[in-house]
Amino acid sequence: MPLKQKWEKAQKSYAKKVLQKNSLLTQNLENLIVISDLFKDYSFCGEGKSVLDVACGPGYIGGQICEDVGYFYLDKRQNLYGCDLLENNVFPGEFKKCSAENIDFSNDFFDGVTCVLSLDHFLNPHKVFQEIYRILKRDGEFFLAIQIKHDKKKSVCSTHPHHIHSFSVENIKTLFERTGFQNLDSTLVQFDDYENNVYFFKAMKTKKSLRKHEPILDKAGLREKPIDVLFLAWDDNCNTMWRFWQCAVSLGLNSIMFKGRDHPFGYKNQSPIHPSLANQPLQMSPTVVMAPGIETLLQSATLIHLGASTFPMAAFNWNEANVVVQHGGTAYRQNPEACNEAFNPIVDKTIIQCPDLLGLGAKEEKLIYYPVDTDLIQPDYSFVGGDKLVVGHFPSNPEVKGTETIEKVVAEVDKKYPGKIQYIGSRKIVPWHQNLIRLKQCDIVIECCNPLQRDKKYGEWGNTALEAAASGCVVITNCLSLETYEKEYGDLGIRIANDAEQLEDVLTSLIHNDGAPLQAEKRRSRKWAKINHSIPATAQRLWEKCYKFYF
Repeated sequence: MPLKQKWEKAQKSYAKKVLQKNSLLTQNLENLIVISDLFKDYSFCGEGKSVLDVACGPGYIGGQICEDVGYFYLDKRQNLYGCDLLENNVFPGEFKKCSAENIDFSNDFFDGVTCVLSLDHFLNPHKVFQEIYRILKRDGEFFLAIQIKHDKKKSVCSTHPHHIHSFSVENIKTLFERTGFQNLDSTLVQFDDYENNVYFFKAMKTKKSLRKHEPILDKAGLREKPIDVLFLAWDDNCNTMWRFWQCAVSLGLNSIMFKGRDHPFGYKNQSPIHPSLANQPLQMSPTVVMAPGIETLLQSATLIHLGASTFPMAAFNWNEANVVVQHGGTAYRQNPEACNEAFNPIVDKTIIQCPDLLGLGAKEEKLIYYPVDTDLIQPDYSFVGGDKLVVGHFPSNPEVKGTETIEKVVAEVDKKYPGKIQYIGSRKIVPWHQNLIRLKQCDIVIECCNPLQRDKKYGEWGNTALEAAASGCVVITNCLSLETYEKEYGDLGIRIANDAEQLEDVLTSLIHNDGAPLQAEKRRSRKWAKINHSIPATAQRLWEKCYKFYF
């Protein structure tokens, strides 16, 4: 029977049985007491701690023990949550109806997560582990109880009607390790009335929160391919692909990047130039470049990640390779049809850097914004202008960024409220490290206010907004796709102004704030950039949305 069909049948059977008052679990309270005893010394059991019971049912592990025998495995003063696919109104804490494979809680929410005798019910156990990892705080603990056949190494098919998987101890350990958990510990408890042994596993989500990739090996124990991810681009706009490369490195992937030319902003760290990519492109949308001599690199990579809409023409069978393309700027925005025609036949997935480029026909598109190096860019929350708020705007392209509109609005606000702001904006292009210094000299940075690029939809924020936020500035910019952002990432940590009128309103409201609220907003901007768009955060998203399907 197909796994999906088996799961659906088990769900119907489970729904009938598990909510009956005289179910198997309520008849085995002594077993539950033994299970609950194992929680007592865990760090997540204490006042003020929050714990989620995944696949909680009616609350046997919490509510039934407390109600029927006066014994509770968690401090009653803490926050107890439960989630399950089945509705119930008897769970003793806050209950949410949701799948364990898509848990309806935010990142880094819980001090502890429990999953007791349920993992073998789930359609996709690996996804469940990933979700539990996501919602745990750093140093949070995951407690798992599961029945396992007496053979520790072999998985024997289960005959239980609710169990669509069976596991060995090694299977479970692999799930913990591949998801990124650390400090794994296990205990065996034998119950007379259970056919199988019950193993209890405990592990921690440590500060090393990114899972590490293990190279794919051939039968001889050697790497199938020496390169895990090969990044290629002709022009690495804003050094974005270099930072994506660092995301792959942080995941433990053996990766390398080459590009065709140096960036004029003079980034200190850039990817090396490959002579085969240095030729002048034959066309720009997509960026097609003749790249003879790069074939050996292409053949050596498990995954080829093409950046900045770049297509290297080489004597290589693209249809037999794992290929991802990344679109994030003018090349795709101005001619998505031609880009899709070139890339869709050869790629598996498309990474879209900003939401105005979504829905234009790319294959298997995934929204992953630009990462920002929050280790390199450190914040300064002080007010540099004394009684005046220092406002800056430093466009990489004044026409694209709506500089004329921004300068007019700033002049109008300065005229209405003399002595409130000091404008230090400049159209002069300076090296990137000098631009960081300019950003740190500002309290408020206005990045962009332009709904169109030529005749195409634009109106989105970019790298400068992230760099300014990471620097501890209040950022004002445009975002015509706010709903999409919030759906994918949560709250946006910068101020939005999509036209001149909105820009004037936002700037006016900021200059009428006193110091404390504005400084708090500076700190929120930095926190948002770090949590949502740092290299570690983007690496995690890159893995979840794309890379995990190849490794």
